[in-house]
Amino acid sequence: MKIHFILISLLSFLLICCATVEMPSGGPIDKTPPKLITVTPRDSSIHFSYDKIIFIFDEFIKPVTKNKVNINPYLSLDKYEIATQGKKVIITFDDTLSSNTTYTITFNEAIIDITEGNILKRLTYSFSTGDFIDTCTLSGKAILSESDLPMSKGVVILNDRADFNWDSPPLYLDYCLDGIFLFTNLPTDSFYLYTLEDLNNNLMYEINKEHVGFYENIINLSRDNNYSVIEVLNFIEFPKNKRIISNPRYNLNNTLIIFNQPLNSPLVTIIPDTLNILSYWNENKDTLSIFYPITSWDTTKITIKDFGLDTTINILTSLKGTQKTSKDTVLKLSLISYDSQLLPSDSCIIKGSLPFKWINTDSIILIKNEKDTMPLSLNENYALYHTIIDKLPNGEYELIIKNNAAYSIAGTTNKEEKIRFSKLSTREVSMLEIKFSNALKWDGIIKLNGKYFKRSYLVPIGTSEFIINELLPDNYELMIVKDDNNNGKYDTGNFEKRILPERVYRFPKKVEIIKNWDQSIIWDL
Repeated sequence: MKIHFILISLLSFLLICCATVEMPSGGPIDKTPPKLITVTPRDSSIHFSYDKIIFIFDEFIKPVTKNKVNINPYLSLDKYEIATQGKKVIITFDDTLSSNTTYTITFNEAIIDITEGNILKRLTYSFSTGDFIDTCTLSGKAILSESDLPMSKGVVILNDRADFNWDSPPLYLDYCLDGIFLFTNLPTDSFYLYTLEDLNNNLMYEINKEHVGFYENIINLSRDNNYSVIEVLNFIEFPKNKRIISNPRYNLNNTLIIFNQPLNSPLVTIIPDTLNILSYWNENKDTLSIFYPITSWDTTKITIKDFGLDTTINILTSLKGTQKTSKDTVLKLSLISYDSQLLPSDSCIIKGSLPFKWINTDSIILIKNEKDTMPLSLNENYALYHTIIDKLPNGEYELIIKNNAAYSIAGTTNKEEKIRFSKLSTREVSMLEIKFSNALKWDGIIKLNGKYFKRSYLVPIGTSEFIINELLPDNYELMIVKDDNNNGKYDTGNFEKRILPERVYRFPKKVEIIKNWDQSIIWDL
């Protein structure tokens, strides 16, 4: 009932246009939008046979552009003209209108006063070329599926084709503002509904760049069966074919292979096969980093296989044809931490800008509380990450890595680093208890996002309470993915195959975590 009330209030706001008399010069700043004074012919006219409509407002307005006005049933931009003359907006039809049809003109943030720039959010005008005005309505909300946030702007289309694929004009079109859309004065008929972010304002869907969506059921409108507050999930769709979109040589010893979408279970083969060429996937599995020494051969063959992908590329691993210098591959070392803090269960891990090994173990010192030297475990194999100590007591630390302590795959060494950090105690972190109002009826993935701390947790079906330990003080976004296929990640949709994305639910507000203060919330899904 609460959600229904909020959406009805928003829809009411879109329908209401308010204004006050313009204040004289020197008075308070005018903060109200223009107000419609008269329109000829009058609103809701029947037997309409005119070729133009004149709107008159209470103040001078900026020129109205066509991309903020739509006429339903949909008229393409070449079928009418819009002129702005002072306080007037004149729409002239260049073609004969259909008989026995109700038309609705909607101005979407198109009416703006010329002095203060106040915007009239929405203004609608209807007329009929027949004996009556159609009265069916359809309203709802367009949501970004991966974040459960409203789609700020976009278009909503009604069509009579279940196989509509953006290659033909719509029957009806509306613009959504902050996710809300509203069709009024629709005929008694059946429609399919589609949504598009339309970043380029061209009514052409650009896959992998724009959010797209569809309502999964046919909509049957009648005087007794209007639709209100329907929800449409919008998603970024992966391209049909997996492919490499870029493979730049980042420096003398590193090439990035970037794909147009995440891969599933990729298999990498390197020829010639050598222990000194290492590969690492990013968390999303759409970028592969290849690290290598300068080779005596010119190119190295990299083959990547995955479901729907079998590709081979040759990367340059010699000095041939490059103008880069050795300074591009200086070894830099850093601590994996949350703003120089380690959680109670964290290990002390050093990351290199290139895979490296320790060669001078006497040059690495870890000091606790400025007095105690801690024993370290140093691996002498090439790796991008090195755990130097697994279990570390809480306290204040300084890690000193002297010159030439480490040796990179590129044959370069490090410069001295002094890294200060804290190992937190259990009294310096907090716990979050999540109580679901009803036990989960599906497997889920909780996503927790803070300034420094971002984690995902698998939550099995039937869970009624879930505890997250070791949280840093912060305000966290909290979401849960309805993991329909139980693969442990969010899956997007497919517009052509009419596959909906997995549903994501966002906790209504950020969760504040305070130091050493356990928090409990109730989540009504």
